[in-house]
Amino acid sequence: MIELIMNLRAYSKNAKKWLFLNIITAFIGNLFILVNPLIIGFIVKKAVGVSNVDFNYIIKYLILVGILYLLGTMLLWFSQVCSHNYATIITRNLRNHAFHTITHTPISYLDRTQTGDIMARFSQDIDLVFDALSHFFMYFFQGATTILFSLGIMIYLNIWLTLVVVAMVPVIFIYSNATKTKRNQRFVVLQKLIGELTGTAKEYFDEKKLIQAYNYQENAKQKFDKLNDELTVVGEKAYFAASINNPTYRLFTNISYALLGLVSILLTINGHKVEVATLTSMIMYSAMFARPFNDFSVLTANFMAGRAGLKRITEVLELNVELEKIPFEFNDRAVLGNIDFNDVEFAYTKNQKLITDFNLKVKRGQKVAIVGPTGAGKSTMINLLMRFYDVNNGAIIVDGKDIRDYNRKALRLSFGLVLQEPWLFNGTIESNLKYGRKDATDEEMIEAAKKANCHDFIMNLKDGYKTRLSDSTNLSVGQKQLLTIARAILIDPPILILDEATSNIDSLMEQEIQTTFARVMKGKTTFIIAHRLKTIVDSDIIIAMDKGNIVEYGTHEELMNKDAFYAKLYMSQFAKDE
Repeated sequence: MIELIMNLRAYSKNAKKWLFLNIITAFIGNLFILVNPLIIGFIVKKAVGVSNVDFNYIIKYLILVGILYLLGTMLLWFSQVCSHNYATIITRNLRNHAFHTITHTPISYLDRTQTGDIMARFSQDIDLVFDALSHFFMYFFQGATTILFSLGIMIYLNIWLTLVVVAMVPVIFIYSNATKTKRNQRFVVLQKLIGELTGTAKEYFDEKKLIQAYNYQENAKQKFDKLNDELTVVGEKAYFAASINNPTYRLFTNISYALLGLVSILLTINGHKVEVATLTSMIMYSAMFARPFNDFSVLTANFMAGRAGLKRITEVLELNVELEKIPFEFNDRAVLGNIDFNDVEFAYTKNQKLITDFNLKVKRGQKVAIVGPTGAGKSTMINLLMRFYDVNNGAIIVDGKDIRDYNRKALRLSFGLVLQEPWLFNGTIESNLKYGRKDATDEEMIEAAKKANCHDFIMNLKDGYKTRLSDSTNLSVGQKQLLTIARAILIDPPILILDEATSNIDSLMEQEIQTTFARVMKGKTTFIIAHRLKTIVDSDIIIAMDKGNIVEYGTHEELMNKDAFYAKLYMSQFAKDE
């Protein structure tokens, strides 16, 4: 647990005041409570073995005990509030840092990691860190004060009986260290399996229609059940190992009670009389002394889960972040759209090169189509242009400057991207359209919407551009796609990328969008990833890809005359259409 706290020191900004208040209130509150057994011992001494009991004295001190317990309880409650506030701020800072890391890490991490697993780290794993942190500070300072103060009072009351109580501490630590490593390992595995299960569940929920369409429900259930059973087994072992601590510590405590009685008898027999009042206070203080150990043993599972959760969050925090040394200026983006590919080489993995010695000059206003069967690697070119991945060798030059010499944000604002799936977030149409240019005026937004042919249907909505988009908003896929086109137009990029932007749209809407594209593309360099080859025959350059490699490139006529890969691909689609 100490390791967890040390690793979180960097995230304690604005939280230290709550930690300070936690320490002060825990210390004072515990003192109010811990002094009571001593007072009770005095009361017992006044009441036991005395013929004339002074009840006024006893009642006066009992009232004092009640007041001290009340004040102590209130202060300890406030101490717990401080502990929760401290943990809340720490985990907020941790979550912010993790989110910043994810948003600035290379996209390759997201490509190879399940979305559900990442979500589990942001939600469940950080919640586990919160539970561990808040409970630790809720009990640590209270427990430390209890142990030290009760130890001091016990020494004052009877050193020999104190040694009996303290003798159990080494036994507890030996037992704890002997079982700690195995517990930690099990909780790390447990959190990893929880992430896998969350990722698998999200994948199945997202693809529910596809699973049902292919009658894959039983297979999906079997895979999920297998992972869930494995999680159950590991969870049972992890929590059993953690839960066994509390009854074990209680056993040690009960043994110390028995030894207190035994040693008290032996001391009395040997002439060192132990008074009833002293034994009463010693038993109460020994219970207080042992309570923090019992409390921490109950929370062992929380601490282990929090440690495992932090380890998974740390894996995110340690990711490489795309450092940006070039300051961002909106006007530093490309303005013409001339692109040169110079001896470009690229591979996602070292052993499988996808692009080798690729050279191509694309002039301003040209239309470049990237074609190939599904999985051919068509999106690779887009990944390189927008620097989601960097080339291994060679260079991509945009408007006479290597794209690595651009600020990434400025470079990406040089491109207007329209994806296959029209992505819109829950917000107003206005905020969606101004996503890339928050400083755009309403006039510029409306002009972009008119160019994208979506102004009319927006104005037919009840709130116009202030209409909030959600799952219940009655917009067709084609209308949503027109909105994404307007969003791309608004930043006025010199280069457009259309990533199979009409593949999910019916033929009638496709014609409308193609007309919109034709109007929008005038004067702009355009890259089109296409699956319907009839729509790109007028392209200035066609790049044909297969199995991740660039097979050939040229105009439609040049590639048809070669009668090679592109020609066969085109004719196969032509034959199907016929």
